[in-house]
Amino acid sequence: MPRSRATTSIRGLYDSYVRAIKWASLRIGSRGVIAYVTNGGFLTSNSADGMRKSLYDEFTAIHLFNLRGNRRNAGAEGRPIFEAYAKGSGGSIAGVAIIVMVKDDTRPGGCTLRYAQVSDFTTAHEKVAEIVQAGSIRGTNPHTIVPDEHGDWLNQRRSDFDTFMPLYERGEPSIFGSTSKD
Repeated sequence: MPRSRATTSIRGLYDSYVRAIKWASLRIGSRGVIAYVTNGGFLTSNSADGMRKSLYDEFTAIHLFNLRGNRRNAGAEGRPIFEAYAKGSGGSIAGVAIIVMVKDDTRPGGCTLRYAQVSDFTTAHEKVAEIVQAGSIRGTNPHTIVPDEHGDWLNQRRSDFDTFMPLYERGEPSIFGSTSKD
């Protein structure tokens, strides 16, 4: 996978979801389908930009159904999906996504990335109802996303972001002259 510019830590490379997706991709070879119910953090994480770029380069089609529900981002994401079935624990803390990736090296053209998400402010039971009502990825009314050059799928950054003055960069003009690391 292309290395992320966002971090120098390799801890994310040992994430079990990342490893499972990579293993499955190697296992199917040049043709096949992979589907996961996974932690949705990679959809917007700065440290997962390399993973998103790699998936987009490697697969013919990617279908995402974002169930959201990240408890750290209270509000519009609603309640975690697994809360509907958890007894006492309250379910997951991270948001959840369903991802279906299709690889067919005989098909010309690049990747098609189709994205849908559950409604805002939904409970876990309402999310389950939306999945049942959809019946398939086509029933989610997905839209096509074209990633930007940074590997962003959602919350795409402005193209002039790199021209902004950094908060701090050693030896370079920046907003702050020093940090606690100096």
